[in-house]
Amino acid sequence: MCKKSVLTLIVVSSLFVVTAPLQATLTLVDLSVNTSGTITAATGQLTVFERYNDPPTGTGVFNPFVRIQGKGIEKGYNTDGSAEFDTKGGKWTHSLKLGDIPVSTNGDIQLLLDINQSQGGNNRYLSLDVMKIFLADSGSLDNYGSGLGTLIYDLGDNWVKMDNTLFGPGSGTGDVRVTINIPEITGWSSNKYFYLYSEFGKYNSSNGGFEEWAIAVPTVVPEPATIVLLGLGALSLLRKRFRR
Repeated sequence: MCKKSVLTLIVVSSLFVVTAPLQATLTLVDLSVNTSGTITAATGQLTVFERYNDPPTGTGVFNPFVRIQGKGIEKGYNTDGSAEFDTKGGKWTHSLKLGDIPVSTNGDIQLLLDINQSQGGNNRYLSLDVMKIFLADSGSLDNYGSGLGTLIYDLGDNWVKMDNTLFGPGSGTGDVRVTINIPEITGWSSNKYFYLYSEFGKYNSSNGGFEEWAIAVPTVVPEPATIVLLGLGALSLLRKRFRR
């Protein structure tokens, strides 16, 4: 039996484009043991992974822009061109423009990862080993070796260990929520194409169904000033009530 789970990723960025690798050490984010973990990407961004019980993710609810399936090590990326590596073609894999990605007022976006693994023993674990984000002028690039545009994010040698049984067997519940804070994203043209390249299975092999990525609408935590205003508004309503 296989179970689907959703991985959401938090990336905090001070610079959207980095020209030189900054990573010095490898870090494991072990979500099979811990509820969250933080790493610094090779491109310098602070990246936080955390468990979260997300809403159901079945077909029709979870709308992926890339689907990847292979045994052992699997890899792929979204494109309108020919599917390369272990990328599954069809309607679940396609190009994505920046203008199609919801961005909160403080520059947050969200990526969701839906995974499938077997339930028995160590087969329930899956590792996310490579994650890179590129921007390009075309949505049909299909030769990774020739480049997918401008590299804006690279997880580097860091990796994430995921347990597919944390929320029980079956599909429809999520494992982890992640928010990506990149305020500089508003400075890019909405017509730029967004490529996400990922690899799984180096440390914990892929053995189940497909893995797929999707975009979610980011949730926004109110700024302190907003919270104060909300509190004053509530106090005003209470005063009016008592006067009656």
